[in-house]
Amino acid sequence: MYLDTSVIGGYYDEKFMQDTHLLFQNIKDGKYSVFISNLTEEELENAPYEVKNLLNDLEHQLIVVSPECKNLAKDYINEMYQDPDEIRKYVFGEITNVWAKK
Repeated sequence: MYLDTSVIGGYYDEKFMQDTHLLFQNIKDGKYSVFISNLTEEELENAPYEVKNLLNDLEHQLIVVSPECKNLAKDYINEMYQDPDEIRKYVFGEITNVWAKK
């Protein structure tokens, strides 16, 4: 399961807290394998300490998004969406596509 920063941040968000706590417990119980990307790590650098610290308690694997992948995503966004904030969705789609082929 790929965890985006919004999922990790949901741990302390009242709106998502109950579901996110259950998800994290299921992960700790070994029901899911967790993947995060270097993009997620970069985004978490600016997060509050308690949010950053959540990953320390979860076994996870790192997916490194290459500069080439980022550039492809930016080109795609510029052509299709015209909104640079959509890059995370495209990169996640590419990660999923590559991982599913293995």
